[in-house]
Amino acid sequence: MASVTVSPRSRGLLLLPLLAMFVTCTHGRAQSTGQQRTFPAGWNLIAAPPGTDLSAAAAVYAWQADAGSYVSVQPNATAAGAGYWAYFSGETTVTLAAGSGRGAMSIAAPAGAYVLIGNPSGAAPASVTGADVVYTYTPASGYQSAGPGAVLPPGSGAWALPFAGGEITLTPGASGAQPGASQAPPSGRAYPPHTNIVATVFWVGEIFDPGAPDGSQVVSAYDDAWMQHFGGCDGSVASGACQTIASNAADGYFPAQMTPRENPFYLDLPYADFDGDRPKPGRTSVIPWAAGQPDPGPSVSLMKNRWVKLMRGGRTCYGQIEDAGPAQYDDINYVFGTSDTRPRNTKYNGAGMDVSPALRDCLGFDGLDNAENRLDWQFVDDRDVPDGPWRRLVTTSPVYHP
Repeated sequence: MASVTVSPRSRGLLLLPLLAMFVTCTHGRAQSTGQQRTFPAGWNLIAAPPGTDLSAAAAVYAWQADAGSYVSVQPNATAAGAGYWAYFSGETTVTLAAGSGRGAMSIAAPAGAYVLIGNPSGAAPASVTGADVVYTYTPASGYQSAGPGAVLPPGSGAWALPFAGGEITLTPGASGAQPGASQAPPSGRAYPPHTNIVATVFWVGEIFDPGAPDGSQVVSAYDDAWMQHFGGCDGSVASGACQTIASNAADGYFPAQMTPRENPFYLDLPYADFDGDRPKPGRTSVIPWAAGQPDPGPSVSLMKNRWVKLMRGGRTCYGQIEDAGPAQYDDINYVFGTSDTRPRNTKYNGAGMDVSPALRDCLGFDGLDNAENRLDWQFVDDRDVPDGPWRRLVTTSPVYHP
């Protein structure tokens, strides 16, 4: 069994490989200040026209295509037209520099490669042309396909892919729908239910079999430093071992003896879209929310941080996928099937899921590995997750395999 909020000072940040860009400005005119943009806590994919003060960010990273790695960027050294990953420890309001006015900015991109782009204007939305695929990202919703002709609000970055290569053009002053615009979103997709599934309990920091390659929850299928990024043992350390204890029901089932940096409402399912540090080939053909989309790249998981609805005895709780298991890692028929297929796993009473201590107590489980701990579950899109303690601290961190 093997899940992340990446530490803002982590050296080996892996998010989406990609950024080879040379920026050419055409008749843009810089001004002094643009709009104010409020970013939520966590990792944000942003744009910051030159002159923007990002000193409130705990970390800012750009992608170096020639080196194939991310590099830390000084908060006052951003470039027009570029996108960046910025980590904010809490909700933060940034005043953007005005940047480019209505002049177009072109970014050269090689064929079949993503480039990291950003709105060059701090005052006006910018249209994106020349890209076949555009992905935006927010901590609440994760990656969202914006499609060709996307419009980026001031302060927004995106990944863009031209299949045949060429120039991607950003033109400030665009109108039309914008990612993140204030509107009531439609309901998410309906996913098939999985009923009467045995679930066991696991927790960050648990070591249940030191000799097994998947016998530790110090790491996960998606994060080689899961325990560190989570904030420590999700329980209590006694005699050098991380042990589970009752969560604090009065505090929304949050850990009673530690302060987490990630959502304590986490779980795993027996499908990982990564083999080690590489994504599985063909994963977009089996994961329903990725159907028909290009693969987002070797540093993006389509499973990690996804929401799951869990129901048991009149109780309903929600959690995020942060690991894979138990015991199986490619049980496609059970995880994504539409006919309520039973899990392939035969260990742990045939369990088809592990849940965290917060979910254990939220659902009213008895013990850790009990055949009577059964539940119904189904995937849900972010927009269909209601308010609750599971929304208090949402995990947005990417895959971490340095």
